[in-house]
This record gives sequence, C-alpha cells and structure tokens, in this order.
Amino acid sequence: MSRLVLGLVVLIAAASCTTTPADSTPPPTTTEGRPAPAATAWMADLCTTASDLRIGLWTSAKDTEPLRQQLRDQLDTAADEVDAALDELAAMSAAPVDGGDTAVTQLGNELTDLRDELVRGRDDLDELPTDASEKRLGQVVGKVWPNAAARAADPFTGVTVSDAMRDAAAGPDCAPFSF
Repeated sequence: MSRLVLGLVVLIAAASCTTTPADSTPPPTTTEGRPAPAATAWMADLCTTASDLRIGLWTSAKDTEPLRQQLRDQLDTAADEVDAALDELAAMSAAPVDGGDTAVTQLGNELTDLRDELVRGRDDLDELPTDASEKRLGQVVGKVWPNAAARAADPFTGVTVSDAMRDAAAGPDCAPFSF
C-alpha cells in the first residue's frame, strides 16, 4: 500500500509540474521585434530620395519645340534628377539598419549607370545631323528612355533590400514601394 501511495504522490507531483499551453502565461510584450526609430527615419529618408527620383523622371519632359530639343531637354533634365538623387544618397548617414549601406551603394551604382546612359543619349541626339527624321530621333531616345521609365516605376530594381530594411519601411514615405 505504501508503494501505491508513493506512486500516486509522484504522479500528482509530476502532473503539477507540467502545464498545458492554455495554462501557460504569455511572455511579456516587448518592443524588441520593432525597428528602432532611427532605422525607420533612415528608411524614410531613403524612400523620400526614391520618390523624388521617381517624380523627377516622370516630369522630365518639357513642352518645347522642336521635337529634337524637347527630347534633348527630357534626357538632360532626367540626368539632372538622377544626379540630385545621387547627391541625396551621398548625404545620407550610415545606415542604422542591416543591409542599408549595401542597398545605398547598389542604388548609387544603378543610378550612376542610368545617368551615364541618359547623358550618352543626349550626346547621341546632338551628334545626329540637323535634318534627322523624327523616326531617327525616336530611335536614339528609344534606346535610353525605357531604362529611365523602368527606374521611375521601381527605383529599387536591382537593389537588395534586407528584412531589417523592410521592417523599418513602416512609415508613409515607404508606402509607395513594395519591398
């Protein structure tokens, strides 16, 4: 009988030491899963730079005549807008978020390539004979402008955006972008 009582005591003790998920207390809520305010502010700056670029590329067309001058102005203005975005990237502080500095470098490289293409396109227009047809003007711009339009549509194409950056992109400045 003493063995039976001892066995029951052991079973009761063991049962009282285990809990079911319903019985367990949830862990305290912390802010550890949220990005730091500095990371969110930094991402807002990066997204603002991308938005400024997007708007600048979309509005680079001028209503000037003749067509050749209009296309030249468009490429020149777009190159200036890309330069402005590169200046904004260069002015950004070191990233307080993992992957941020790499993303800025990648975006800078992408924009430098785009600016160079826009300048080459403008120069190619200048090299055409003065009596070049509209078709020929369109061919020159047609080599360059699709890349500018694609960059305006998604400024972060070709840029590695880390999970930490995605988490920090919580503000309204980053809402237009799908990371």
